[in-house]
Amino acid sequence: MGMSKKDLKKQKQRANADAGIVYQKKKEEVFAHPKQEWMNWRITSHKVKEMVDKIFLKQIGNECKSLQIFFTIPHLFTSLNLSNNGIGVEGGKKIGVELKRNNLLTSLNLSSNGIGKEGLREIANGLQHNNSLTSLHLGNNKIGVEGSKEIANALKRNNCLTSLYLSSNGIGVEGSREIANALEQNKCLTSLHLRNNRIGNHGARILGNALKQNNKLSSLILNYNEIGEEGGKEIANSLIENNCITKLDLSMNEIGEEGGKEITNTLKQKKLPIKC
Repeated sequence: MGMSKKDLKKQKQRANADAGIVYQKKKEEVFAHPKQEWMNWRITSHKVKEMVDKIFLKQIGNECKSLQIFFTIPHLFTSLNLSNNGIGVEGGKKIGVELKRNNLLTSLNLSSNGIGKEGLREIANGLQHNNSLTSLHLGNNKIGVEGSKEIANALKRNNCLTSLYLSSNGIGVEGSREIANALEQNKCLTSLHLRNNRIGNHGARILGNALKQNNKLSSLILNYNEIGEEGGKEIANSLIENNCITKLDLSMNEIGEEGGKEITNTLKQKKLPIKC
């Protein structure tokens, strides 16, 4: 004799509790599914390492067999927040594999998970095959220059992602060069966050040259990047040829009075509604 619906419900609740998973059901319009109710899943910090092992390597109860649970139940959610969970390199690789197969998830937050360049490689590979994800948070994951190369290659091929967060990843000048090369080819990214990546004046110049070629990006966040007066002028010069940027964040840099004047004069000349 089979289990009753009530018993099955209790069993599922126990399985979710054991995995440390909580969910919040929201009734609102989101992304590309305005009429669809979705679940925003978040892994709690309680017993993070043990829980992550269960999700990625073991079975969770009788119904949740692997990380696939997050990616293969489309009627439950389109947005997934897994930030600050110690997912690590192996978890990042697993997520990359699932991104190749999932075409319903639109928003994924993986910030502060120690994914590193190896885990990022698989995620970038998954992005090249994914046709649904529009927002991806990868901030504070120690991806470095090598990781920025991987994500840049993905941007050259991906035709869906519109918002990318790469803050605090130590990409430096060389990493900004990789991202800049991708911006010259990418036709869909509208928002790019590069906060706290030590790109400096040289990196600002490289990104500025890319902005002259890019006609899609509308928001660029470059605060806390050690950009000086020279870098500020380079960004200002790029805006003369760019008609898409409407939001530019250069706060907490060192652009100084002359750099500020250059940007102000450019804004007056172009008469663009840019928010700095």
